[in-house]
Amino acid sequence: MLATAGLGAWSTVAQAGSITGQISVALRVSSGCQVTNGASGNDSIGNLGTLDFGTVSPTWNSPLAANLSGQGTSGQLQVTCAPGITAFTVTVDGGLRGNRTLGYAQNTVAYEVFQNPARSVTYPIGTPKTFNVPQDGSAVTVPIYGAVTPNPSTAKVAGTYADTLLMTLNF
Repeated sequence: MLATAGLGAWSTVAQAGSITGQISVALRVSSGCQVTNGASGNDSIGNLGTLDFGTVSPTWNSPLAANLSGQGTSGQLQVTCAPGITAFTVTVDGGLRGNRTLGYAQNTVAYEVFQNPARSVTYPIGTPKTFNVPQDGSAVTVPIYGAVTPNPSTAKVAGTYADTLLMTLNF
């Protein structure tokens, strides 16, 4: 009974004082590269932009050109890598049909993807292109341009022709 009375007295006494403790704070930065399409604050790599060849009649006499579009892309992606990464490769696949064709129902239109605005150097299907990372860690520009050859004689069926390319970055 004395022990119970002693505990009760202890719990009702007000104590003045302080407690000091530690809080752990951490940030993990992975070794890798970030790809942006020019949009500020965009950390998503899901949608890198669009190659849009516009609207044409069923035949066209001149090549059709498209620059990668998206928020601020200007035909280019920006890749920034962690220190220690000296190079990365970019591989562009052949799209949904494997041969870089835009499709609508059973109809197709061939297109190509290029590394330069003059559209003279292609990204061969499934072949990695190496980009060197500057020692100062600045962003590397990865250009993406598209072209469709003229179609002056065979009328195409009206519709929206589409494809989806997969771009893979390895570091």
